[in-house]
Amino acid sequence: MPYTKVAALAAACAFALFASTPAAAVDLATAKPFQVQVNCAAITPHGCNGSWATPAGKIAVIEQVSVYCSFPGTSTRVLQWTMNTTVSGVASSSNISVAGPVFDGSSTTYQTTSQLVRLYSDPQKSVFVFGSFTGNTSQVSCVFTLSGELANIVP
Repeated sequence: MPYTKVAALAAACAFALFASTPAAAVDLATAKPFQVQVNCAAITPHGCNGSWATPAGKIAVIEQVSVYCSFPGTSTRVLQWTMNTTVSGVASSSNISVAGPVFDGSSTTYQTTSQLVRLYSDPQKSVFVFGSFTGNTSQVSCVFTLSGELANIVP
């Protein structure tokens, strides 16, 4: 396939992804920006979780997810970052890209990522975040930052 056809196909897919009609009828004309940090607390030796609830009467349109983790030592690695949302009463999981670890020259390892997404969350439903790791994560510190818009539901 010539390069121009590949580029045109990629552009069409990107437009369809970011210009598509939302899963629910929302009023984007009155949408307000939001940004929230969700702490992902260690729940097992190999994982963490956290949550944030969409406000009543609003649909969250999540447009960007950033994740930052730090943990002692150099043997622990992030295996997976996941978000669970509910749209029109249907729960779904979305994986977030995992970037390689960065060492600061001391005894701390960092892993971060930032990804453009188009995810929705129904009013008063929790957005759950999860991380899974190699090694012992009893001292893991992860924060998910969700950015986007809170939109009114169209009657």
